Amino acid sequence: MHFTQYFMSKAIYIFFLLIGIVFTGENGAVAQKNILQNGDLLFIVNKSSDFTDAIVASTAKKQSLPYTHVGIVYIDNDSVFVIEATPPLVCKTYIADFVKDIAKDATGKYLASLARVKKKYQYLLPTALQKANLCISKPYDYLFSPSDSSFYCSELVWYCYRLKNGKPMFKQKIMSFKGVNSSVSDEWIEYFARHNATVPQSEYGTNPVDMSQSNKIKIIALFYEFI
Repeated sequence: MHFTQYFMSKAIYIFFLLIGIVFTGENGAVAQKNILQNGDLLFIVNKSSDFTDAIVASTAKKQSLPYTHVGIVYIDNDSVFVIEATPPLVCKTYIADFVKDIAKDATGKYLASLARVKKKYQYLLPTALQKANLCISKPYDYLFSPSDSSFYCSELVWYCYRLKNGKPMFKQKIMSFKGVNSSVSDEWIEYFARHNATVPQSEYGTNPVDMSQSNKIKIIALFYEFI
């Protein structure tokens, strides 16, 4: 990764770690515990690594947390899980384990947002959860290539959440792997080379930042307070 790209990705990441602003939910209330529902989405910023820094550099936007991952809340009796696509495969993770990899800001708040499908579209949740469970143990999609045989995190959500007409609830957009200097970063070039592939620049796909801004979901809580 070029020095400028690395510096900028770190700067974005550190900015959100240092700010101590309290964000509020749609109704103006500070994020509360114990409000998870089946089919909710958790958008998070993972703890820093070369991989997550590359994601931040390519997808972060102003006025948004630089989300690097998204998972689907699944509640089974009294147990809360997150169905997520994370290397090496799609898995059902206990919420307590899911939380361990979330970064925090300087005040100890998790860099995580809880989103809920708007009422108009909640009819799709039973089918979405069924599809998500059927995807468990399928391999992680290291190449970010849309399919139903392997998945990256937002691709799993895109695949599972379908409208009555069968079309995805979330729109795909042209993917960019470029950093701040408008060229594909060395980190991504090296990443795809390790997988014997070329960078899928300008192909269609999804990412957590764009998905979090969909008009079909609402953010219930920013800086979500996990127990």
